Amino acid sequence: MCRLLSRTLVIGFAVVALPRLAAAQASISGLVQDTSGGVLPGVTVEVSSPALIERTRSVITDSAGRYSIVDLRPGPYAVTFSLTGFATVRRDGIVLGGTFDAQVNADLKVGNLQETVTVSGASPVVDVKNTVREAVLTKEQIEILPGSRTVKGRAALIPGVVIPGGNTGAVAHGSDSQDSHTMVDGFKSGQHLVGRGTGQLGVGSVTQTQEAAIEELVYSTDSQGAEYEFSGVRMNLIPKEGGNQVHVEGIAYGSNQHFERNNLGDLQNPPTNLKYAPQLFFFDFNPVIGGPIKENKLWYFGSVSGNRSNSQILDVYFKPDEPSTPENCRNRAPDNLCQADTGAVLNWSETIRVTHQLSSKQKLRYSFDNTRSLGLRGNYITSGAKASPEASWRLPLYPAWLAQVKYTAPITNRLLIEGGYSYQRGDFQVLFQPENTPYAMAKWDLLRGTIEENHYLSYSNTEKKQEAKAAVAYVTGSHGLKVGFTDRWATALQANPFNGDMSIRYTLNGAPYLVTVTNGPSSNLQAIHFDGGVFAQDQWRLGRFTINLGVRWDHFNAGVPAQTNPASYFTPAVSIDEMKDTPNWNDWATRTGVAWDVFGTGKTAVKAFAGRFVAGHALSRTSQFNPIFQQTDTRSWTDLNRDGRVINTDGTPQYAEIGPPTNARFGTLEGIDRLDPNLVRDKNWTYELTGQHELFPRVSVSAGYYHRRYFDLAYTDNLATTAADWIPFTFIGPADPRLANGGGEAITLYNLTPAKVGVKQNMLIQAPNNFRTYDGFEESVNFQLPKRGFAMVSLTSGKQHTNDCDQENPNNLRFCDTTTPFRHIFKLSGGVPLPYEVMISGNFQLYDAPGAGLFVVPPYFAANYVVNAANAGRTITGGQTSTGSINVNLLEPNKIFQQYYKIVDVRFSKTMTVGKLRTTALAEFENLFNIRSINAVTQNYGANWLRPASIQRGLNVRFGLQMRF
Repeated sequence: MCRLLSRTLVIGFAVVALPRLAAAQASISGLVQDTSGGVLPGVTVEVSSPALIERTRSVITDSAGRYSIVDLRPGPYAVTFSLTGFATVRRDGIVLGGTFDAQVNADLKVGNLQETVTVSGASPVVDVKNTVREAVLTKEQIEILPGSRTVKGRAALIPGVVIPGGNTGAVAHGSDSQDSHTMVDGFKSGQHLVGRGTGQLGVGSVTQTQEAAIEELVYSTDSQGAEYEFSGVRMNLIPKEGGNQVHVEGIAYGSNQHFERNNLGDLQNPPTNLKYAPQLFFFDFNPVIGGPIKENKLWYFGSVSGNRSNSQILDVYFKPDEPSTPENCRNRAPDNLCQADTGAVLNWSETIRVTHQLSSKQKLRYSFDNTRSLGLRGNYITSGAKASPEASWRLPLYPAWLAQVKYTAPITNRLLIEGGYSYQRGDFQVLFQPENTPYAMAKWDLLRGTIEENHYLSYSNTEKKQEAKAAVAYVTGSHGLKVGFTDRWATALQANPFNGDMSIRYTLNGAPYLVTVTNGPSSNLQAIHFDGGVFAQDQWRLGRFTINLGVRWDHFNAGVPAQTNPASYFTPAVSIDEMKDTPNWNDWATRTGVAWDVFGTGKTAVKAFAGRFVAGHALSRTSQFNPIFQQTDTRSWTDLNRDGRVINTDGTPQYAEIGPPTNARFGTLEGIDRLDPNLVRDKNWTYELTGQHELFPRVSVSAGYYHRRYFDLAYTDNLATTAADWIPFTFIGPADPRLANGGGEAITLYNLTPAKVGVKQNMLIQAPNNFRTYDGFEESVNFQLPKRGFAMVSLTSGKQHTNDCDQENPNNLRFCDTTTPFRHIFKLSGGVPLPYEVMISGNFQLYDAPGAGLFVVPPYFAANYVVNAANAGRTITGGQTSTGSINVNLLEPNKIFQQYYKIVDVRFSKTMTVGKLRTTALAEFENLFNIRSINAVTQNYGANWLRPASIQRGLNVRFGLQMRF
């Protein structure tokens, strides 16, 4: 009852009294002087823009002659300066986006107030005030550039950003993909609560392409202020609003396999014998409408989008005898199998927004976003292995919606109150193919790198997430102070049902090896009680220097309600009381930034930043200690009846074939991991030194150095063992000319003394010696050309050092301290207008392939080998997952690097205007030169080692139509 009351008060306070939207918006600031150089206090500075429902905002210059107008939506602005006894000065053509602060100074001459002097000039391109590192894609750039049209996909255009192939966040300058977040108008959106909470499966995520509904995309990569707890890439979608005129837009794209070319070349020949896998077809569409309900008072905006596609999968084929195989692919000869595909479903998204000007000082925005997505077959590549179609997942992502309400009130020309509240559903399921039998079970061959018969994951996840933010900002021309809080609370109801309570059986070249058993469906409820903090951000202008100081208190608290897990085939029934404070973290962090306007012209800035950040978490540190959450135990498997299975046709386990538990206390309260009460939250320090200069009007150059250090990391320690319990032995690796010195390496491995096998008292503790560092440099040039033209060029070079040598199992110490040398990312994108309303735009990139899985992979290859009794000639008791096998990387890091991934995309468009209707027809050439870049290879050492698993699509042409009225 107390918790419900406290939440109600927080929500009411956030919406009615002092709410703060954490998505800070753009601002205009500057200095007003007379013609002799004397500062002018008391000048009325007014900004006007069609982007503002209230049309104008105004402030008064302070005693130093400075002013600042904050919380401005993206769009074009005009600034007017007026003071009795002086002529009015007007400056047009100021274009704002993201959190950019445009420096607009004015010199007033003596004259009549009615006299207006209009000053022309290019919009400022250098922010000499803020230290946050940010890139903005405007709606024009989004419409012009080729490439992926999701929020995350567009991040690939931003300097230094790399995107993993799966559904996690982006990385930049050594950041952690799990600290990255997608936002819709400043609210976290799309991330589920599993693990550290960055899987993007909801509103605003990888599934949506509402291009026509986007006003701009803001990507914050570095120097995050005290408003934000994490240092990862923030991807913020700023949606369009209505206006005082009705606007109708529509965008549609489509293509099919007849407009795609094969780029496999010699990979179609022995020994690989690959067959090209095209995208069979795709289309998406997005009509929008916006306008006034009441002019200058009430605006509306609505959007609907749909997309449908089907792509074949490289080197994966439907099996003729599987129940899930399509009818037309059955009864096929081995040399005439159907290529696997993703299947096709029409996925929908809808958005409705209302902007309400309550009074001259108060504004409310309401919005509701809904998306429904279904993946018929997916996750074909995981952990270096390739899944057959019957072992792919079915992924329903619904219900998934986000409701928001936000409030803004510039109470005076110095005091700003803003805020909001959101409620989000983000359900998802990971299902087996529905045609699979009730006794189907994943078969994972560790040497062949294949997964067959059934998917290895099973999820049913119902999530309800709420978020509230509040802050007050006091802004003068020379000083700005903002204080506020953020809080998110959520519940997750999860179950993991597997046939026979077993998830995976492992083989080695087809020979039975291991089986992973579970504690049953393990339906459980977990809760985040508080995920947020309180912050204060102060900004002072001292001469040419702007000092940005921030302090933040972060609090994270989660727990597990009292509940029961029924007995499974392998575990007894378990009941628990409420688990509180699992975990309960409190952290202080500081942010310090200095921006130096070098010449006082607003055209050259040097900036320095140092900030401490906590790591992003959801329920990763809760589920590990929850006895009701899914638990697994990997055991030996002996196929006594030689049926190749470990589960009977009635769904019961073949107990006689399953070995003893790895954890003798598996499935009991005593067998669960414990949390060290002294464990602190993992963190990182970020240091940056950057410079930016306006080389010419609308042309800027930038350079920067970036350093990150991750620390306070953790590892799981078995308190029942000591270093003396590990017995070293020598293993001779296989001979292979592709390995160092032709293979045959003598590798020291360790067995656990037999008395300690199966004895576990695991505790998550601090790893004081583990860390990760990044050092990098970046140079970039930005051009703003006439008639919507632009260009962006960047080169990023970085190296990373990882020390992961605080380990329980000494078999993990091999290559635990690794330095990856400098690797490079080059990006060039832009659009050039040609005569007759023709535009040519393109995107060229060169970078390390991020892989096809959920995380960015190292740029070098591994040779993951399984050492067991058969190849070691002795009993193995020191395995990391199962005591009977040790996982070893035979290949030293940095020995075989993958080739750089190359992208060349070009778009041609032609715009035609008839009356109020503006139509753009376009043709987009993806992979223009039909380049072949390999995205992922099989890294399990065996017959398929280094076999391409994912390859860049060949040249393909897509067509589109954009219409605006």
